[in-house]
Amino acid sequence: MMNSGFSVKEELRNDVDALQEPDAFAYFVDPSELSVLVQGWPEEMRLLLCMDAGGLCEFVVFHNDEEHAVFDRVADILDRPCLLYTSDAADE
Repeated sequence: MMNSGFSVKEELRNDVDALQEPDAFAYFVDPSELSVLVQGWPEEMRLLLCMDAGGLCEFVVFHNDEEHAVFDRVADILDRPCLLYTSDAADE
């Protein structure tokens, strides 16, 4: 499971403290959770939630084959550059 953080301004890349508290994020919903939440959810489809501090909440549905390009879509939705960090909760 990968979670992604997005910072408001590109210049924040060098500010470690600012990166610790992003004002927007994208959350990849685990495919096994989707199958429980939505009976019959196709295995090849993924769901990404995009949210920001201003109250934006967008759902992005994409095919497994589109995973490489989904961050461009997220950057457009959140209207900010994509600054990526990951966290794998299963490894913690």
